[in-house]
Amino acid sequence: MTTLQQRLRYYRKRCAMTQADVAEQLGVSASLVTRIEQGQVSPRIEQIAAFARVYGCSVADLVGDEPSSESARMAAQIDSLDPEVRAGLTVLVSAMVKRMGGD
Repeated sequence: MTTLQQRLRYYRKRCAMTQADVAEQLGVSASLVTRIEQGQVSPRIEQIAAFARVYGCSVADLVGDEPSSESARMAAQIDSLDPEVRAGLTVLVSAMVKRMGGD
C-alpha cells in the first residue's frame, strides 16, 4: 500500500514537475509542498483537490490505494513519451487548467 505522500511524489514526477513548479501552480511555498510530501504536514482536502487538478488525476487517485485504470493507462502513455514532450504536455495542461479556473 502506498501513502498519500508517495502518491503525491509519484504524480509530481510523472508530470515532470519540481516541488517549486507545483508550489507555483498551487500558490503556496515550495517548502509547504516539501513538508506535505515528507508527511510533516497533513494537507487539507482542498489542497489535495488542488494537487489533483495540477497533476491531472482524481482526488481518489491521490488518496486511494491504486490509481484508477483510466489514470493508470494514461500515466503509462505519458510515461512512454520523450521527456521534452512530457514537459510540453505539462505546460499545456497547466495552462488549460488555469484558463478553466482550476487555479
